Amino acid sequence: LGLRGLGTGGRLMSGLLQTRRNASPECPETLSRVQRQLIPHGREHELLSGDSLAPDVLRDHVGFVLCGQLRLTWAESGEVVDSGLLRIGDWVNEHAFLLGTMLKALTYRATTFSRMLLIEVDAFKMKLGGELTELSATLHKDLAAYLARRQIDLSTRLHQCYFADTESLVLDALHEATTWPSAMSHPEGTLIKVPCKTLAERVGCTRVTASRVLGKLMRDGRLRREGRRIQLLDPAQAVGV
Repeated sequence: LGLRGLGTGGRLMSGLLQTRRNASPECPETLSRVQRQLIPHGREHELLSGDSLAPDVLRDHVGFVLCGQLRLTWAESGEVVDSGLLRIGDWVNEHAFLLGTMLKALTYRATTFSRMLLIEVDAFKMKLGGELTELSATLHKDLAAYLARRQIDLSTRLHQCYFADTESLVLDALHEATTWPSAMSHPEGTLIKVPCKTLAERVGCTRVTASRVLGKLMRDGRLRREGRRIQLLDPAQAVGV
């Protein structure tokens, strides 16, 4: 599995992206039983913030997130749709394993330093027919349940995009940002770092609209600007502003 240096983003120097046999993730308690049993059979693959999984990696591998966070996007016919965030325990490129084909429109981009466990699909299938045969049924059941959850999440997001007002979508995106590694706790709420461009892309509006909504939320006392960060106020604090 020659995966070294396969990330994109212009930082493909030696040592930035690494693969290691017999990975030992930092947060194993968040992985499923099946995922823990698969750790000795894969390699770690690291991405810096802003780097994406290269197409040749996606074509041949399946895996799951060990630490960090990936943004999943669908780009087709000039349109880019944000399909959500992948966190620890979420599967990566499960379609290559289940369908035997790569979905070229999908992109996995790290929003922070991230580590994944990747397994070469063909070798994985051979092991499931041999030494890992006892895992096969449970693995397929877990993947089916995971895909069902992802489908429900995506349907909910699409419903919100079509029927929710822009202010609600901006607030949802800001609340999502409180789960990012860059978020910081504060006595009156949470400090988040979300560039207006990122917020606009996440919501599906222009930067001008996103900036206008942020201004309104600040005037309403729901947000506060703290340097280069936005302070998302707790409801109790917001009421008193």
